[in-house]
Amino acid sequence: MPRIASLLLLLLLSSTVLPQTTPGSVPDVLTLDEAVNRALRNNRTVRVSTLEVEKLGENISAFRTHRLPVIQISMMGSGLLTPLSFEFNQGAFGTYPGIGPIPAQNTNITTRRHITGFMMNSVAQPLSQLYKINLGLKSLEFSRDLGREDLRAKQHEIRDQVTRLYYDLIQTQTALNASLETIQFYTELDRVTDQFLLQQAVLKADSIDVKMRLAKERLESVELRDTLETRQEQLNQLMGRDIRQRFRVTGERAPDAAELDLAVAQSRALEQRPELRQAQLKIKQAEYDRREKKAEYIPDVSLSVHQVSFLNYEMLPTNVLTAGVDLTWEPFDWGRKRHELAEKSETVEQAKTALSETESQILLEVNAQFRKVQEAVAAVQVAQLGVDEAAEKLRVASDAYRIQSVRLDQLLQLEAGKSTAASEYHKALSNYWTARADLAKAMGDE
Repeated sequence: MPRIASLLLLLLLSSTVLPQTTPGSVPDVLTLDEAVNRALRNNRTVRVSTLEVEKLGENISAFRTHRLPVIQISMMGSGLLTPLSFEFNQGAFGTYPGIGPIPAQNTNITTRRHITGFMMNSVAQPLSQLYKINLGLKSLEFSRDLGREDLRAKQHEIRDQVTRLYYDLIQTQTALNASLETIQFYTELDRVTDQFLLQQAVLKADSIDVKMRLAKERLESVELRDTLETRQEQLNQLMGRDIRQRFRVTGERAPDAAELDLAVAQSRALEQRPELRQAQLKIKQAEYDRREKKAEYIPDVSLSVHQVSFLNYEMLPTNVLTAGVDLTWEPFDWGRKRHELAEKSETVEQAKTALSETESQILLEVNAQFRKVQEAVAAVQVAQLGVDEAAEKLRVASDAYRIQSVRLDQLLQLEAGKSTAASEYHKALSNYWTARADLAKAMGDE
């Protein structure tokens, strides 16, 4: 019996020092920073937002051309359906001594019906419109800035998703490694127990108990492996690469004792959060929209040069060139501009109110995430103590088992408790880093 006890003790101790193995053959190690950087470069959602910002930049470049002269060319070719008839009365061009009246008598001139042409060229340089154009240009620039902040918000969202998924992978991979070790332990224990059963050194119930534990552990390992592969595929999709790419993740260091100061976190959030910048930009954009609407009271004044050419028209000049000032103004609008201006003013007030609400929501979120980090730190400390306690109890029980002071079922229970404590520790550590990632997102960190 002492020989059997020594064999079981050696088997138990060997299970606690087995090196952790990673399921499958994986070619590379993916760190969290690499995963985040790849996602920010290649994620399709981020790419769509980037293209949207570039489109807004092209719109701004196109709108700037409205400040330059407007050149227009109009041409028309046609045939006369009815002839042009010009009647000149006697002396229409004056009466001169020695010559008499010109024309000497009433004269009617009729053109032939043939192909004719008309061409009008104009160049107009906006003057008063430049003020309106600059206001509209500024409004478009604010739209582009809003697009950039929206891009930053999507990048923060992707960063948070990658971080959460990465730490889920750490937890799943750690649990799978532990499950594989436990399977090895129960497989060997099942073999030894079957030998003891033949020698009638253990009960049939003990053999069935070991086989049941082994079967459950194998089922759990299959579920963990499936979960690991699913989360790897999800992370690959976020990084914009082939979902079949295999990799393994690395654990992170334990949390530091010193955490961020709440006031510092709040200040950073108010400086960096995309939502707050968007709210501020919307106020400026609304103010410029109001100024643009008010500028509609100003008449449109342009310097212009016009050239009119009559082609194949008899009795009409071939070219007519004029230069002057074009003015367009709507003096009476029946109160339309006044009501539209009032609506723009109310939009400005809405934007200011939204800014205050956004500031409050950001501070609430930062405070909540900061408290979660503190709770996660405490949970890690508790979990670490649980691991130490379980390890010490198992060590004491192992020493006692050598002198047959502890039963096999008690020893197995303590080993299971140690595995559970280790799992809780890794889960608490994963929750801590996820909480830190959420806090970084709440603060708007890049």
